[in-house]
Amino acid sequence: MFSRQMYTLQKAGVPILRALAGLQASTPKRALVALIADLRSGLDQGRELATAMARHPSVFDGFYVSMIRVGEMTGQLTEVFSRLAEHIEFELDVRARVKQALRYPTMVLAAIAIALVIVNLFVIPTFASVFAGFKAELPLLTRMLLAFSRWTLDWWPLAAAAGVAGVWGLRAWVATPAGRYAWDRLKLRLPIAGPIVLKATLARFARSFAMASRSGVPITRAMTSLGEPAV
Repeated sequence: MFSRQMYTLQKAGVPILRALAGLQASTPKRALVALIADLRSGLDQGRELATAMARHPSVFDGFYVSMIRVGEMTGQLTEVFSRLAEHIEFELDVRARVKQALRYPTMVLAAIAIALVIVNLFVIPTFASVFAGFKAELPLLTRMLLAFSRWTLDWWPLAAAAGVAGVWGLRAWVATPAGRYAWDRLKLRLPIAGPIVLKATLARFARSFAMASRSGVPITRAMTSLGEPAV
């Protein structure tokens, strides 16, 4: 929305500082108000818009900043804002489609996990009391299932704590460059979701690189910006 509004204001001939002031006064989000205020302060101090945006990498990534810098250098800032708005809308649409495609497998796995918990905590213990009354030797797989259910009942706090620690450790590992690379490789090798993620990633790369090349961004800078990890 910010990119679309900046394009509209720039196309109408509104100066950048006045456009930012108008957006700052009209937006209801405090975080965006503070961000625009910092951009205006940077422009007042003589910085370029791209340099001011580069101070906020969590909002404006390297690709966005490179596009703005090229727009300032070539005098095509209005067109750059329009292309960035379309690019971000395309990114959001691709992500929504990928999430929609993966929603059903995720729900199935979640349902299976919930069913396993219910069976281990409520169903199997009931059968265990029935089998105990038979006083007969049970098959090995049945004994293993009963033992696992008994262990779950006795040690469920430890299992829950281990699960939380495992999730936390996984997120910390994925935050590292090596962990992020290995995690992304794993996602691309998944049986059903892998091809969907791969095609979506290739589509995003092709569109982003085409837009950067069409806007005049050098190939090396475009590759560097596109290769930066998302925040």
